[in-house]
Amino acid sequence: MITPIPILLLITPLLAAIVVSIVNTLSKTKILQKIIAAISLVLPFFYLSIIFQRISTESISYNVGGWEKPFGITLVIDELSFILLLISSILVFVTFIYSLQNIKQDTGKFYFFFLLLTTALNGIFLSGDLFNIYIFFDLTIISSFILITFGDKKYALKGSIKYLILGTLASLFLLLGIGFVYAETGVLNLEYVQHRISLIDVQTQIVIFVFFLAAVGIKAAIIPFHTWLVDAHSTAPVPISALLSGIIVKSGVYVFIRISSFEFSFPKMNEVIIMLGAITAVGGVIGALMQWDIKRITANHTISQIGFIIVGIGTGSTIGFAGGIYHIVNHAFFKALLFLCAGALIYKTGSKDIRDYRIGWTMPITFIVYVIGILSISGITPFNGSVSKKLIETAIHSYPGISIMLLFASVGTVASFSKILYYAFFKHPKDKNNGKDEKKVPFTMLVSMIVLAVFCLALGIIPQVWLDGFILPASYLLGGVNLIQQVSFIEPLSILKEWIIVGGGLVLLFLIISFSTMVDSLRTKISKITVNQSILFMIITLILISMIFDSLKYV
Repeated sequence: MITPIPILLLITPLLAAIVVSIVNTLSKTKILQKIIAAISLVLPFFYLSIIFQRISTESISYNVGGWEKPFGITLVIDELSFILLLISSILVFVTFIYSLQNIKQDTGKFYFFFLLLTTALNGIFLSGDLFNIYIFFDLTIISSFILITFGDKKYALKGSIKYLILGTLASLFLLLGIGFVYAETGVLNLEYVQHRISLIDVQTQIVIFVFFLAAVGIKAAIIPFHTWLVDAHSTAPVPISALLSGIIVKSGVYVFIRISSFEFSFPKMNEVIIMLGAITAVGGVIGALMQWDIKRITANHTISQIGFIIVGIGTGSTIGFAGGIYHIVNHAFFKALLFLCAGALIYKTGSKDIRDYRIGWTMPITFIVYVIGILSISGITPFNGSVSKKLIETAIHSYPGISIMLLFASVGTVASFSKILYYAFFKHPKDKNNGKDEKKVPFTMLVSMIVLAVFCLALGIIPQVWLDGFILPASYLLGGVNLIQQVSFIEPLSILKEWIIVGGGLVLLFLIISFSTMVDSLRTKISKITVNQSILFMIITLILISMIFDSLKYV
């Protein structure tokens, strides 16, 4: 169906960014900038509500300039892109509300790039062809780079430059992959490429896939392409950290899902994807266990949870796609919540080192919503993470080794966030008359956290509503290889397993605290790895993957 809704989703934040820039030049009145930004961020909900009923029966499209596909620029909203547009709109609006009290300086510049980033994200999810995905892919890198610099003045520049260097490398890989696709098929429209890719010779297919894997691997922080993420997320302003983790890395996962749906015809592709996902899940947790910086702990868990998503997608099954997509949604909410709660603790204490906290029960609302976020990321019933993790576990029942790796990642997740809870809320509180005035977390920051906590509960308590209405239609669209199995989300044995994992996490936490000196020494050694060494390791990995596929193509 042809409708102007897709182009409205694209131009509304773009026009608002331009207006905010003009207003900032003519007047330094911050309230007007915020009103313009707020209106532009509310309108997408109205646009999406118009097409909500139609999206279950047909895709929504808009041909820019009236040119038809496959050669024209087509903006498309199907079940998958609708999900990403919806959660992106929610997160962008919630983090905007949080930023009202969190961002104090250069608000005009901040909101200009904030709206530009919103435009880029919408553009990736709307694009019906590879080249425009590339254009908006680049725009997210540029706008995110600027927004990161608003953070920790001491370290933000280093984190943003690292992000820019590796992001540029990702763009190069994506462009090379697109170039090969166009040279071999003559089209870039996703629908046409999906079916024509199998007509290309296997050797060229491998080259194309490896270039795409490198691009989305960097963007989505799949190990070993992940080295930019922790520095960028930990030094950015808290609302941008929440967006980077909640939706920006998901733009890379979204592109990966689209590419995974292409009909590549070389063997063992799924197995390689699953293994990369499992390594990412475990590696992210290990990185988090070695940290004391609350934002670096949370950032490392972005890497780990992306690993879970990649494992689900890598199975190529309907239930795997469903688990991966549902975990994209769930992770967006609980990880944004965890970052915003981290921001509240930093606001209160002035420190990112959890050993400095010891605030006792002085932040009851933050404590409650933080626990909700922790139980969600840990996959505890009835919180949202439990649903998507059960789907992913079911999808990998024939991969026992992968299941064990994900089990360790779950235990490590409990240990990491229990460490934060222990030092922040349960360790003997500091003297309240510590020489500093007590800082109260602003109302807008609390509201943002509460809204995200409600989503974590709603997505876990009534999962069938979201599965039947959004997740499964998107999974069927991607062409999974088997029908979805009946999965029970509330089983006594499953719940018992979850709490055994919690117990294992607490034991692991005890060991980490006991051997903290050794852990700190290991972290120091890892932190000395340079950008050049990271890039070299990525290239070696890509060569090895190419060699594996090449050796298996005749099997």
